Amino acid sequence: MLVKTLAKNLSIFSNWQTILVTFLLEPFFTVLFYTLLTNQRILGDGLWPYLSLMMMIQSIVVMAQLLVKARDNGLLKEVFGTVFALRLFLLTAIQITFLIAAGQGVVLYLLFSLTGQFIGLSFSLLCWLVLSLCFAILFGLLVSLPFLRGENPFFGSNLLVACLPIVSATLAPISHYPDWLAWLSRLLPFWLLQAGLEGSTAEMAWLGLYGLLLLALLFVLLKKQLNRD
Repeated sequence: MLVKTLAKNLSIFSNWQTILVTFLLEPFFTVLFYTLLTNQRILGDGLWPYLSLMMMIQSIVVMAQLLVKARDNGLLKEVFGTVFALRLFLLTAIQITFLIAAGQGVVLYLLFSLTGQFIGLSFSLLCWLVLSLCFAILFGLLVSLPFLRGENPFFGSNLLVACLPIVSATLAPISHYPDWLAWLSRLLPFWLLQAGLEGSTAEMAWLGLYGLLLLALLFVLLKKQLNRD
């Protein structure tokens, strides 16, 4: 079963200790870090965007691991042999990535609720969280595929994860950024997703355009890989 094969390749499921770290210790220290920052007034009232950021980072990391592990064990070479195999692999990888990130998000939600910091989860907020995960998974694919044949296949995903807290405008409003950083952040859709989580609905049209462009770029990259193999 492909789901089981791919999941076994993830370091998250290497043993019970890594599972404990991913689904309990990481969320616990994330909540602790956020609580300390808000108590010191370093962060504003942006709990939902902060939760979304943690889930997006997890999804990018997991997608990169799935691709690189599949490359290392030869599965990726077989996958790029046919369109059907590639489609099945991508759908399975997306499913696994989504479930892991969402699972960690649920734990974060429960831990935040125990601290009394959470407002109620509405259907609108849930939709924005799911949309954020979809964009993060798509970006996880886009930044990983070009480097899979290189010596440092995690370069793209590591770079994106390092920049994401800033370019997503999670830790500070984009209006507080210097012009060059605000311009750079607006090239990516993450700040729009975070604005949506804060209650704005004016970003949907732009997000739709971003989504179409990113899917077109992913199609080009995958077609290039298929033709190469």
